[in-house]
Order: sequence, then C-alpha cells, then structure tokens
Amino acid sequence: MEALEALGAGALAMAMAVAISTDWAMVAIEALALALAMETLAMVLTVEALAMALAMEALAMATAVHIPMEDVDSLPSTEGLSWETSA
Repeated sequence: MEALEALGAGALAMAMAVAISTDWAMVAIEALALALAMETLAMVLTVEALAMALAMEALAMATAVHIPMEDVDSLPSTEGLSWETSA
C-alpha cells in the first residue's frame, strides 16, 4: 500500500514539474489526472485491506468464542473449585 502511495506522490511531483517546465497544459493535466487516480487507488486499496483485516479479526473472535450447544453438557463442572489464589 505504501508503495502505491509513494508511486502516486511521485506521479504528482512529476505532474507539477511538467506543468512548471513546459507550456503543454494538456500533458500536465493528464499527468495530474494519472497521479490523482493512482492516489485514489492507493486509498481504496488501503481501505479494502483495513476492512478485510477487521472482517478477519471479527471472524477469528467469533470462532474462538463459539461453543456448540450440544457440547455444553459435556464440559467439566466447576462446582467445588476455588478461583482464589493464595498469596
């Protein structure tokens, strides 16, 4: 993701250099449009990666906590156990 953002920033710098050093306004506009498109793509991919990571985290939490109801009766009893620790 950082590489795409750097590429977009580089394209933006190139667009500015072309706009300053030449009178070819169309070339500068096209280069600027390309830079903005690449920057937008990098942001979209970053958001998609974040959403994927959050979805995977939610799935991991859901599967880690899930105990099927038919297995609850076979769990060991905690009656008579003390949860206090001695100092």
